[in-house]
Amino acid sequence: FPKKGVALLEHMLNGNATAISLDDLVFVYPSSTIQRVVLIPIVSTHQIVLVDSDHKLYSIDMGASAFATKGALKKPETMKFYEELLNKGYISRNKSIDEFVFLTRLYDTWEWKNIYNNELAYDLSILFGLVDIPRYVDMMVDKCMCDSFCFNEHERLMIDMKKEIIKNKVINYVDNMIVRDVRGYKAGICFIDYEYRNDIGQYLRENDYDVDFVMMVMLDRNNISFRAVKDDVDVSKVATYYGGKGHVKAGACPISKEKKNKILELILK
Repeated sequence: FPKKGVALLEHMLNGNATAISLDDLVFVYPSSTIQRVVLIPIVSTHQIVLVDSDHKLYSIDMGASAFATKGALKKPETMKFYEELLNKGYISRNKSIDEFVFLTRLYDTWEWKNIYNNELAYDLSILFGLVDIPRYVDMMVDKCMCDSFCFNEHERLMIDMKKEIIKNKVINYVDNMIVRDVRGYKAGICFIDYEYRNDIGQYLRENDYDVDFVMMVMLDRNNISFRAVKDDVDVSKVATYYGGKGHVKAGACPISKEKKNKILELILK
């Protein structure tokens, strides 16, 4: 197991998780030996790390084909990882974990809004942003030991208060949005904080704003995020033009000095 990976994991367990780039997390019902499971892509694409109650580290190679997507169901890493743990017999199926993984999948694929209209998935993503990662791990482990997955009164209060903040922030950003022609599309351009990028695109769609896509400049991340507003717009083409990448509905690109100048030109023209 790479020493760098061990150092990163120990750093995370000591409460310094914000310094680590974690692409995905999966938490499982604690057995007598294994307390939690953490997926750290920076270590290895197909390795997982098991952490026992004494913070001892174990590494398991899941194999080169472990995370292959099967069928038409959209499966982000959380679901693929969970299924592989079940298939290999590392954990037993649990109703609360099923619900946790399902909610995580819904938010990752945006099916919580487009298909299921499941607000709990959105609430879970909000809670993830409100607490640090070690605290979130502890909260999810506790929930996965219950008969069903739900939020307690304190968590619900936190989530509802954050929703109100998000609503006001998004309205303010949209009120200050300017509209310009970008690559033949009508684009809304606004300067935002990173955490609101998904909410703004959704707000514009729900309120039928007359823009094809939104171009969100996030100076706190030196990044531009693109979200489609109209169904017939492929924002990956715009993101590619600016040196980034993405898919039909969403894309992103880093902000270089040259891109900053292009943005200024768009705004000032």
